[in-house]
Amino acid sequence: MYENTLSVTVLLIALGQILLTISLAIPRLNKAPIYLPLTLFFISSGLTFSLPAINTIWPKFTYYSLYLLLPTIFIQPVSLWLYIKGLTTTKAWRINRHYWPHFIPALLGVLSAVYIATIPSSMVIDLVITGQQPTEKHAIVLVLMLFILFVIFMIQTTTYLIVIVKRLIRYRQQLHAVFSSTEQKELLWVIWLVSIFALTWIAVLLHMFPFIYNNSPLVSSDFISLCYFAMIWTLSIWGLRQKPGFESHNVEAGKPVNNIDILSTISTVNERLPNEKPRISSPQSKYHRSALGKDQSKSIANKLHKAMQSQQYYLHANLSLPELAKYLLVPPNYLSQTLNEHLGESFFDYVNRLRTEHAKTLITKQDTSLLDIAMASGFNAKSSFYKAFKKYTGVTPGKFKKNLSNNVKIEPS
Repeated sequence: MYENTLSVTVLLIALGQILLTISLAIPRLNKAPIYLPLTLFFISSGLTFSLPAINTIWPKFTYYSLYLLLPTIFIQPVSLWLYIKGLTTTKAWRINRHYWPHFIPALLGVLSAVYIATIPSSMVIDLVITGQQPTEKHAIVLVLMLFILFVIFMIQTTTYLIVIVKRLIRYRQQLHAVFSSTEQKELLWVIWLVSIFALTWIAVLLHMFPFIYNNSPLVSSDFISLCYFAMIWTLSIWGLRQKPGFESHNVEAGKPVNNIDILSTISTVNERLPNEKPRISSPQSKYHRSALGKDQSKSIANKLHKAMQSQQYYLHANLSLPELAKYLLVPPNYLSQTLNEHLGESFFDYVNRLRTEHAKTLITKQDTSLLDIAMASGFNAKSSFYKAFKKYTGVTPGKFKKNLSNNVKIEPS
């Protein structure tokens, strides 16, 4: 598959990157089990993509590499899914028996490899490597078996990629329900990773399908190897330093947040998922089991507004909903329900809207840099400040400041 020198070189470099990452991940397994699926992904993907390059250098190894390829191609999507699940879960992630059914396709790969071992090696080489037409019974069974495994793999990969994307969407909604600043938790790099993963496998299919009809490949091996290297590089750089989004901490107080408060808030948010809109007209479809009445919700909303005006809690850069609930002396799930049901906003949107209003006031009254204003308004980063400001005003902070200088009236978006 990879007879090109550039492809072999890139894949061997990726293999070196994989070995380095695995050596760094293994010592962390005792303290952080989330690195287990990450390590499995590197091992399985390294074998799947790098073995053809090794076969080019050592042709005699080609036959034996089949025994490794069949199980490992099924481990990749599973291990990637488990790693993403570990990053996005609200509880400490650990491998358990409930995950074992996900590895059934890999077990089928192992059984297939055992079956191949019972077939004469010359037959396997003629059929799989040189591409000769099957004539004997064992060869026909082998072709059928490989085709079934291929279909299973395509269904498996597609399913897990879809599930991962849905998981990330849900995770983002949960983040916005709990945290006011999410720069280090958004996992935007995972979207890039999943995109490269999907592109790589599409490229592999486009490369391999024409061989069935003895035609030239539609995608070069160079493109496949570069896509794979980009995937490995992304996961190597970010995978080892990314922490789970709901890892309990309180930066302001330096004390851990009660994880029960976070779980309570998330369970409240889950009442309205997968609905995307925070507002709702029918009380039966959301919070239907909540004991919070309309009058109590209105009282919490008034208490929230007064506290925000007098104490300006939104200026705390790492303010979370459980923290704010403690300040207000109300249950976190009641506060979350009040924000979403009574005010029609997530916690994230509510706090960042107040921060934007505060920033507008500072821009109007102070002649200082926009970065200083962003920090003084509770934003953690300039990028999040610009994004929120544009969302709630319709213009960038720089444009807003320029319009003020020119006495241009700005209408809120």
